Amino acid sequence: MRCALVLTAAAALAFPASALGVSFIIQGDYRIGGYAVKSDGMLRGVIDEYGPPTSKRRRWGRAGCLVGWRGAGLSILFYNLGGGDACRPDDGRFRTAAMTGRLWVTAKGLRVGDSVARLRRLYPGATYHASGHYPRSWWLVTRYSRIGDNGYYPGLRAIVRNGRVGSFVIEYAAGGD
Repeated sequence: MRCALVLTAAAALAFPASALGVSFIIQGDYRIGGYAVKSDGMLRGVIDEYGPPTSKRRRWGRAGCLVGWRGAGLSILFYNLGGGDACRPDDGRFRTAAMTGRLWVTAKGLRVGDSVARLRRLYPGATYHASGHYPRSWWLVTRYSRIGDNGYYPGLRAIVRNGRVGSFVIEYAAGGD
């Protein structure tokens, strides 16, 4: 039994997440695969969905933590303003996620690598923003927040390079604390 468990763990490390039945579907700004951004929002939930991270880098002392899953093309910034350690699974609160790689697709069918023309067909209400706090991007889902500067922000945006979607970014301005 112990040998089978070791072999299963080794197989999980050797194969990409897609081979293990993990979802790469982005549903608006509220779900990354099986991870519920707004209703869960904790680092532990992403670990449960995508396994142990391949990298963790502290930001702002213990208040921020950039966590990555290289095989999944996923990196997420977690934070904790209540004195906890943002790199701990039960303390880190979701702030921003970036998804890269051809595995990622929105629920409407937009993939990393798709053209801007396809983006505009699938998201006719999307708006392009070339200035401001967020880098140049197409806002696919726009939200309003009373926190911070009290205004609109991109819940889900697509970063475009050379006329093609290069990555997706989810922002959640009120992820906890």
